Amino acid sequence: MTAAGLREGVGKKLPEIHGAMVVVLLEELPLTANGKVDRGKLPGPEEALGERGGEYVGPRDATEAILAEVWADALGLERVGMEENFFALGGDSILSVRIIGRARERGLEFSVTGSI
Repeated sequence: MTAAGLREGVGKKLPEIHGAMVVVLLEELPLTANGKVDRGKLPGPEEALGERGGEYVGPRDATEAILAEVWADALGLERVGMEENFFALGGDSILSVRIIGRARERGLEFSVTGSI
């Protein structure tokens, strides 16, 4: 199974907002000496960058540049393109609220709305 195949399968069962995630396939989970998952050794979202697909589309104006920077910082990524899916990159509703706050600090006003 591939990460893309797993996301596709989840996407058939759940709405995008519930199933959207970064997927990194591991041969085995890193464990501590006590046999618990060693969260510090788990790969981050950057590990899945190769699966993002598509060509990078950079910001086209100052507003997009600010949003791309805010998204990348919040998601812990080097860069975020204009065609990227926030939820597929590991974003969630809690993080979206933080992003709105960070964007407001930079002079951008907007809200996130939608339906599930």
